[in-house]
Amino acid sequence: MIELRGYFHRHKRFSVLNFIRRMGPSSVPQVTAATGLDRKVVTSVLRQLDREGLVRQKELGASTGGRRPRLFELDPQFGIAVGVDIGLTHTRAVAVNIKGELIGGQTTETVTGERLIEGAIETIEMLLTKLRITRMLGIGVAMAGLLDPERTLVIFSPKFGNLKNLPLGKIIGERFGVPVYLEDNARAMALGEKEFGLARETDNFLCVNLATGIGLGIVINGQLYRGASNCAGELGHIVVEPAGPRCVCGNYGCLEVMASGLAIARQAQDALQQGVASSMREMVKGRLENITAKTVCQAAKAGDKLAFTIIEKAADYLAVGLAAVINLFNPEVIILAGGLSLAGDVIWEPINRRLKVHALEMPLSKVTIVFSELGELLGALGATTLVLNRIFEPTGLVLPKGEKGEIV
Repeated sequence: MIELRGYFHRHKRFSVLNFIRRMGPSSVPQVTAATGLDRKVVTSVLRQLDREGLVRQKELGASTGGRRPRLFELDPQFGIAVGVDIGLTHTRAVAVNIKGELIGGQTTETVTGERLIEGAIETIEMLLTKLRITRMLGIGVAMAGLLDPERTLVIFSPKFGNLKNLPLGKIIGERFGVPVYLEDNARAMALGEKEFGLARETDNFLCVNLATGIGLGIVINGQLYRGASNCAGELGHIVVEPAGPRCVCGNYGCLEVMASGLAIARQAQDALQQGVASSMREMVKGRLENITAKTVCQAAKAGDKLAFTIIEKAADYLAVGLAAVINLFNPEVIILAGGLSLAGDVIWEPINRRLKVHALEMPLSKVTIVFSELGELLGALGATTLVLNRIFEPTGLVLPKGEKGEIV
């Protein structure tokens, strides 16, 4: 009976807190009408949340007759959620308050191998120092690889120096004394779009990470889909060219090895090493190792024949991959994110042409495909939701004992 009573109390708290989260400053009558809870219950819950520092009273609202109602809103002083996106080239950390407002960010070059966690910790420390953060609620980390979110364990990540069984969450958590949450970078991007971006009003969508790798975040009925063993969304490892180069996964001709940012850069480098004429050689002053996918996209936009050919071929493979997910999931929206998406029409126009060839007409006609508006911060912002969502779940956020996330 006690457990059941506790469940109902958490549910009421969850209902009130999430209404204010979604709607902003709200009065007791507004919360009562929206949640269906008794007015006395709503008043009691709000008082408790006020005492805890989760909500605060705002200026009085407009009157519809009688006294002006008091408004309650989330208190941005409650604490800070930190999100870290560990990419192949850069590590980005951001801080947001519980209202989801961006406080600031920090970017460093990624250190791979055994120093990966050390580099991430240094980035977080730089962020905390720069923003003078004294109360941190938790840290969310997004990265590529085979992960175990429940144990915050990196099972295997070949892109970062063949990391195996790395207790990332445990190490970072011990350093900062706060809960740490871990998620695949493409799935974190999907969470970021749901909370901060173009999917706020959409419950069924896909977020495609087009970057040094290729991944897919899947949201169905408002919930992130991870699959039976946290492997859902490995779009980059569907085979699109069986006779293609070997992928880091051990297979041949995966989408990632044919059309990712790294693949596009490698193809340009190989062609130039073989003597193919291209303006890209001058763009990097002969240092072919400095060619990136961004270089190729810029050259293609300027009319470079080699760059155009490489982008067209990559776009065809990407269209095959996107057609597969359109046919499988029949989504409302697909959001293209990651470094390659920043190329805009240079990459989108050839993809769009080939989608009409590869995808079924009905699901293609119903899907809206858009570019993320959150740029390079999307992964880190998505990682903050791993912390924020714990606050607004029925179980609530379990703060560290004693210090409550205070930085010492």
